[in-house]
Amino acid sequence: MKLLLIRHGQSMGNAEHRMQGHYDTSLSELGRAQASLVAERLRREGWQLAALVASPLRRAAETAGIVAAALELPVTWDERLLEYDIGRLSGVVWTDVEGLFPEVWQQLQGSGPVDFPGEEGLDVFQRRVSSLMADLRGRYQGDEVVGLVSHGGTLSMLICCALNIPPRRPQPFRLSNSSLSILEFQRRGPAVTLLNDTHHLDGLTGDRPSPVGRAPR
Repeated sequence: MKLLLIRHGQSMGNAEHRMQGHYDTSLSELGRAQASLVAERLRREGWQLAALVASPLRRAAETAGIVAAALELPVTWDERLLEYDIGRLSGVVWTDVEGLFPEVWQQLQGSGPVDFPGEEGLDVFQRRVSSLMADLRGRYQGDEVVGLVSHGGTLSMLICCALNIPPRRPQPFRLSNSSLSILEFQRRGPAVTLLNDTHHLDGLTGDRPSPVGRAPR
């Protein structure tokens, strides 16, 4: 089985430099253009998907809808593909974190653990993503290809789960808006055969990193 891992296009939250998590915003104009380009790439390359599964948060749902239209596929929604829930910091603009949550801001400046008030918890996050991956592996076999449209933190966690990398923050993989990654489950074990590829976005701008780059977007 191959998993095509597609991060959503730029959201209004990305454009406004907000910490997102479960903060639910639509795609920006740039994000819709990015989603159209990754969809056109998949169509042009001739990908035949057994299923297209997406997070129901609007930024991912809109991206999935654009991909689905290009490939003439239905979308299956799965809440296990939601972004990591960062609790009370969801929707907070980065520049406001220092004033609203000074303790969290200090933690973000260091190299130690970071605690977000009301967050989901990395262990819980890992379990829900692992559950999705186990279901997909049980349902799809051989050369079947499944597209997943989700969020940077969630797709990074999925790769970590597949490769047995312990969960941590910041996560080891940074995935750009509308990037394409490929995770293959082979006889000798899982392999990442493409990571954060955005060449289909050549000529577009956007997706600047957050100032400290340590929270799900």
